[in-house]
This record gives sequence, structure tokens and C-alpha cells, in this order.
Amino acid sequence: MNFNEYMTEDQFCERFRIAPRTAQRWRREGRFGPPYIRAGGRRVLYRVSDCETWAEGRTFQTQAEELARRCETTEATK
Repeated sequence: MNFNEYMTEDQFCERFRIAPRTAQRWRREGRFGPPYIRAGGRRVLYRVSDCETWAEGRTFQTQAEELARRCETTEATK
């Protein structure tokens, strides 16, 4: 994978099937989405490698695994 590949906000949203408003909210709140690059006043880019890493961290085999990881994260932030 080329670490210099980027996606626009529209490409990111299409690839991960989320609404642009959701991606914007994630950036504003700074609590969920992948890292992004502000490439000018309104232009937002996402590094493909960052998005892949973000998606891998949100991939689960079972709901129990998801809940266990969520509990671990909650405990770590206390």
C-alpha cells in the first residue's frame, strides 16, 4: 500500500457508507473517526492507511468481542 494515497471526504464517506454530516460531526467532536488532513479552507483529506487502520480497529468477530473491547476502553479511560 502506498502511504501517500489520500481520499476526499466524499470518497471516504462512499467507501465506508456514512453520511458526510456524520464525518463532519466526527471531526468536530474529535471522538470517533479516523485522523484527517485539513488541506485548505474547506478541503478535507483522509490518508488511506489511516482509514484502513481505523476500520481494522472497528472490526469484530462477534458482538461479545465488540462489547468486551468497549469495556476495556472505558476502563482504561477512568
